[in-house]
Amino acid sequence: MGPGCLRPARPLATLRRGAWRSTPFSQHHQVHVFQMALSADAGAAESFLFFPESSANSALARHRPDVKWPAGAVPRSVEVQVPCCRLSDALASILGGGEEVTSVAGCSWPLFLKVDVEGAEVEVLRGLTSEDWRRVEGLAVEIQGEEHLDAVRGLCASAGFGTEGGASGGLRVALQPHAFAGPEAPELWMLYGRR
Repeated sequence: MGPGCLRPARPLATLRRGAWRSTPFSQHHQVHVFQMALSADAGAAESFLFFPESSANSALARHRPDVKWPAGAVPRSVEVQVPCCRLSDALASILGGGEEVTSVAGCSWPLFLKVDVEGAEVEVLRGLTSEDWRRVEGLAVEIQGEEHLDAVRGLCASAGFGTEGGASGGLRVALQPHAFAGPEAPELWMLYGRR
């Protein structure tokens, strides 16, 4: 990825404004903030729970983000409907499509992806076309729950990232401690991959 590429996808206007304000513009040439959610399917709408007083400030309502907090500690939330797009569609809107596009607005293929989406990591990664997966050289994914970990491992293996412990490239997985967690909170993992 070229210098100065920041690609947050913020589904709520409040978060979008926060991402914009918190970006150190001296380090980034171009900032693209999308007021939508990333999904495996374009055109859908998702119900989000927004926690304005928490650092874990939004998540898909169907993922039950409220169980991550201990009983009695769940912050105030607001439920909103948010439009969705596929990650490949968002990338194409910035970098264009096709093999001939290598650099636009200071950003270029190949890509490094960082995904931290409060339980929707599988859906976000399923929104990449096989062509765009081939362009991803590295990734870091926060994963909530062992079933999601297995699914992300499978997506990465299908995309040619190899297996854990590979001599050149491959995947590395680490169990991460929760900053806060209720009794029903899933385990938290970090998966790192490079070609």
